[in-house]
Amino acid sequence: MIETNTYLKFDKTGKVVVGCSHDAINVVIPDGVTKIAEDAFAHCHSLTSVEIPNSVKKIEEWAFNDCTSLISIVIPNRVKIIEEFTFVGCISLNSVIIPNSITRIGENAFDGCSSLKSIIIPDSVKRIDDWAFCDCKSITSVEIPNSVTKIGDLAFDGCDSLTEIIFAEDNEKYASIDGIIYKKAESPLILRCEIKDGVVEIPNDVTCIEWRSFKDTRITSVVIPDSVKSIECCAFADCQFLSSVVIPNSIKEIGHGAFSGCHSLTSINIPNSVTNIEKAVFSNCNTLKEIIVADDNPNYKSVDGVLYTKDLTTLKCCPRTKKGLFNIPNSVTVIEDGAFSGCAGLTSINIPNSVKHIGEKAFSECTSLTSIKLPTSITSIEEKTFDGCTALKSIQIPDSVKSIGESAFYGCFALTSIKLPKTLQRIDDFAFRKCTSLTNLKIPDSVKSIGDYIT
Repeated sequence: MIETNTYLKFDKTGKVVVGCSHDAINVVIPDGVTKIAEDAFAHCHSLTSVEIPNSVKKIEEWAFNDCTSLISIVIPNRVKIIEEFTFVGCISLNSVIIPNSITRIGENAFDGCSSLKSIIIPDSVKRIDDWAFCDCKSITSVEIPNSVTKIGDLAFDGCDSLTEIIFAEDNEKYASIDGIIYKKAESPLILRCEIKDGVVEIPNDVTCIEWRSFKDTRITSVVIPDSVKSIECCAFADCQFLSSVVIPNSIKEIGHGAFSGCHSLTSINIPNSVTNIEKAVFSNCNTLKEIIVADDNPNYKSVDGVLYTKDLTTLKCCPRTKKGLFNIPNSVTVIEDGAFSGCAGLTSINIPNSVKHIGEKAFSECTSLTSIKLPTSITSIEEKTFDGCTALKSIQIPDSVKSIGESAFYGCFALTSIKLPKTLQRIDDFAFRKCTSLTNLKIPDSVKSIGDYIT
């Protein structure tokens, strides 16, 4: 039997808090309690304070999830781990006392604690996990003790006010130099940049710019040394003021979305050293006019500023500034994910029958595209392929198509009619959602699966 007091619910032993009344404001947990269970205080929106006795040894994950009025908390000195998502969404939390017993701050532990202005991490902490302090937008400075041997991915992502992460000079794992955080190793890696604007010069011994290192910063120019071998996923994503970047002839890999959302970038040169360019590297680069590839690059080629594989079989990226009619070469068999995404000036695109695959979001937000004919060689229309094509009035879907993906035509306001082939077997969620001019949609008998809210 679960025991209760005025606000709290306990398990049958009386030593574990398993729940709390959602109208509780100030709660005192009685001495003798050893554990606060998962979700025990979750969504207690009125809760402003909790007094936790030293008898508590464990606070489970999500324990104080979404306690939006909780202002401060003291963690008992017998607790060893702040579990994942423990204080996620505690938007009023401005003070936390972490005892010397804590060895690990778990994944998303303080995610979204937007009022938290400062945090003292004790010398006992060895690990700070992924997204631990994500979106703690009021934190301005963090001092990391030498005891910390691992900082997870995006541990301080979205900390908009954070200007410095301080490490001791003798820290064996990490260093902070001019606002850039490095992982120390035989080959140093950039972990995160706290520089909010200006020109960045990366030191000569850095070999990798890790994912999201410079994301959302206001840097205008970056100098990458010849020591760097790879630029990882989203490394410079959403650097809206980045207008100049030189990729050195040492780079071998450019990760997914590495420069996506760099609205000030007008041109970029790919050297011959680059052998792998992932998908959507330059998506949402509103002013990008051309991608230039070195003639002797073994894997990639540029034609009129458009990026292809060397053999012209895969169209990887068309710059957003392209206008009017675009003819895809007859050699192309694959149109990659997001290849034409956001090309608002394109009014017509000719797709040859050589094309066998069109990726997700391939034509999303092509807002001037009025009509398109799909080749008879494709078998599916992928997720969000034509999402936001607001001027699209007509489209010819061939009999070869067997599936239409989630949100494939979402928000195609001008689409008045569409003939679905008799070979079609599946229509996924939201496929024709917000197609407000589409008054009649005849679904063939061949369709075996229909998702939610397709119109």
